[in-house]
Amino acid sequence: MSSKWEKGWKVVRRNKERQMRSATVWGRVLRYYYNRTTKPKFGCGPLAMFRTRKAAREWSKNNRWLIVRKCIYLPSKDTKLWTVGREYHLNYCPEGTVLADAIRLIKEKH
Repeated sequence: MSSKWEKGWKVVRRNKERQMRSATVWGRVLRYYYNRTTKPKFGCGPLAMFRTRKAAREWSKNNRWLIVRKCIYLPSKDTKLWTVGREYHLNYCPEGTVLADAIRLIKEKH
């Protein structure tokens, strides 16, 4: 795991209670918070996110429940998403996807 936080963009799903959750449910659902670090659950590999806001918006543009949030992240050395018994290589993820060992959402000032 890298120890240098980098800037990026996370797409999350906002539910009826306005909680921010994993945008896709491929492994285990995670809940995201502002200014708190989210890490993969036990038995799961890195988290998927986007390097640019443009890529995040492009991927999420047709789903009204998905929102794009600024974040900082610790880049992962992994090249695939994985959970026990399943894996998905980064080459098959949407363009601009990066993998992270930890993500912290940053609340933007308006």
